[in-house]
Amino acid sequence: MARKIAILGGTGAEGSGLAYRMAKAGEHILIGSREAGRAQEAARLLRERIGGNTEIEGMVWQGSAAEQTRELLPANVSLAGAFQNLGAESLAGDDPVDCDVLVCSDDEKAKQVASELVSKIPGARPLNGGKLENARIVESLTALLIGLNMRYKIHGAGIRFTGLPLK
Repeated sequence: MARKIAILGGTGAEGSGLAYRMAKAGEHILIGSREAGRAQEAARLLRERIGGNTEIEGMVWQGSAAEQTRELLPANVSLAGAFQNLGAESLAGDDPVDCDVLVCSDDEKAKQVASELVSKIPGARPLNGGKLENARIVESLTALLIGLNMRYKIHGAGIRFTGLPLK
């Protein structure tokens, strides 16, 4: 059964790569953007790329960090911060992703759902990142990874945590 998943910043390279992976795995995707036209165009391009009965649509979203988003949502809406550190090129392709994904949320069910979504991407491993407030730490690692990609002239720097037990 497909869930409806909103991807904030879904028109950028990373967001559209994530939308591609999730839609290809059978999820119903809502692409968020500050501009409705960009969201609708990104959704159209992804539908064409994937084909079939792919459910991808554009929506307007103000774009914000996980904690700011929590403030905007009704209390009964589940929210988890995840996927901040997966590179756009890795998400847009079909090869397995060699990266851990920290999932942060104050809602255990949201954390579980986000972890299931991470597991749909071959090679990606979901890790419990703790409370939603930890998302600010995870989000700050993105700039570090971008810098590594630039310095080493690569496109897929990611994070793997060692010494953790496998599931």
